[in-house]
Amino acid sequence: MSSAFNRVVQKLDWPASVFTPARLSQYQAAMNGDPAGVLKLYSLNLQASAEMHLWLGLLEITLRNALIETLMPVERHEGFDPLLSIWADLSPAEKGAYKKAQNQAATKAKPGNFNALITELPFGFWRSLLSSKHQTSLWVTNFRWAFPGLRQKRRATVFSAVESAVELRNRIAHHEPIFNRHLGQDLAQVQQIIGWISPEALAWARANLPCEVIGVRWGEGENPTFT
Repeated sequence: MSSAFNRVVQKLDWPASVFTPARLSQYQAAMNGDPAGVLKLYSLNLQASAEMHLWLGLLEITLRNALIETLMPVERHEGFDPLLSIWADLSPAEKGAYKKAQNQAATKAKPGNFNALITELPFGFWRSLLSSKHQTSLWVTNFRWAFPGLRQKRRATVFSAVESAVELRNRIAHHEPIFNRHLGQDLAQVQQIIGWISPEALAWARANLPCEVIGVRWGEGENPTFT
């Protein structure tokens, strides 16, 4: 077999070599192995992930700034770090994330810069601060200031919603399939959390970000149609 023929075969089978069969398996199952359909579905999954990522990025920034501001005392000096003031309440995992963020900020020549440090803290850190462990120490008195748009001031409600958002963000970050999720519900929940924090930010985002994330609608047949 000639090398030229091998190159042609390899080009025809490029999706398997680029994406790997394991990664394509869910797309192949959804499209009954139709090669063109698999690539179409993969493309739409990328587009849906990109659009959802815009909302998740806004949520992460909005959430972390709301929590930090809530923990800040009225009188504070420039660069005050409220996370150090609650250090005793942090779990080993939370302290580990904080120290890693410190090191990352220092690597970027920004040691001791609190703003640089919080940008290095992962989304999961802010979710963790909303866990039941911190109910008494942080949120009995502070919760209503962080989420003024939430009528029933229940930490567990916010934690559950944020946990779902973090899980979705992680799937997108690792290029996993999201086409088989209820993306409309995912987007509505992300918007809801932002609205709990700042209705004004939500109104701005709805005017400037995609409000209908590309999705996949399953019809009566076995193959999906795209919306």
